[in-house]
Amino acid sequence: MEFQIRPGYVYDFRFKPLVNSYNKIYKLISFFTMEEIRNNNIDLYALTFEPIGVSKEAYEIEFNTFYEIENSSVIKLQDVNDVNNIIHIPEYYISAIPSINIKPYQRLGITVNLGLFEDADELELIKNELNEILKTKVGIDNNAVVFSVEEKWITDSDYEVLKQEREARVSSLSSIYSDNADLLEQITKLQSANNAYEDILFNLDTSGTS
Repeated sequence: MEFQIRPGYVYDFRFKPLVNSYNKIYKLISFFTMEEIRNNNIDLYALTFEPIGVSKEAYEIEFNTFYEIENSSVIKLQDVNDVNNIIHIPEYYISAIPSINIKPYQRLGITVNLGLFEDADELELIKNELNEILKTKVGIDNNAVVFSVEEKWITDSDYEVLKQEREARVSSLSSIYSDNADLLEQITKLQSANNAYEDILFNLDTSGTS
């Protein structure tokens, strides 16, 4: 199998059955010859084969049977999702051309500063509506969680002012949404009427030319 891989690049590696437990995305760190492995006292069996359950006997049979292992380079790989996970493995065990069709994706979350409330239960309805939006619009089945990030002492009168300001904004926005809904309904009716008139004119034109 002819292919070229270079240190510093990230690949999706697939290995032969004996070591396919290592199938994963790695960054290629460096190449070694078998002689360099021995000179650096790197124990391939202890570091690579024993942790995945390969017996010493099976390991020795492999290395004594397949001369290509001795002649192949040993690659040092770093798990890109766990940088402390380093493996050394002979290129001989690569079963397919390593893919470069990979890139990092972001695990995202949503946080919103909701301000001061007396109790998290006040937001239960909003939390349920948000859960439904996440399911229907994004396909995410994880439930939103309301939690306290800070406790702040204020007077009851100051809290009432904050509460009234929130309620005023809700009322104002509800009015805007209601007006928009009415306009959309009127537009829909006008479009329907317009379509009906176009059908009438089309039929008159057709009957006049027949």
